[in-house]
This record gives sequence, structure tokens and C-alpha cells, in this order.
Amino acid sequence: MIRFAKTLLSPAGVDVVVREGADSHTLRTAVAFSPESLGLSHEEFASLTWLELPSA
Repeated sequence: MIRFAKTLLSPAGVDVVVREGADSHTLRTAVAFSPESLGLSHEEFASLTWLELPSA
């Protein structure tokens, strides 16, 4: 997990980086069950946008 501060060009935010090939559904479920384990509040979890990379 990478937290970044607000800049002139972008808002503050959080990136969650996962290994290629990881099951994103399982990850989302684990994070939803206990966002605090990653230092996320429930509000931060609810605001996450999950991006899926195309399969190679």
C-alpha cells in the first residue's frame, strides 16, 4: 500500500499494489473484512477504485 499526499496536480490518495496474477476478488474480500490491517479506515476502503489490468 502506498499513500501519497495532495499535490498541485493530484489529490491525496492510496494505491494498493498487488502481485501479477493475484486473485483480485480474494484480495478485495480480505481488505473489506479488515481494512485496518492495512492501515485503511472503512471510509477509505469504501472510496477505493479497483482497476483491473488486461490479461496478457
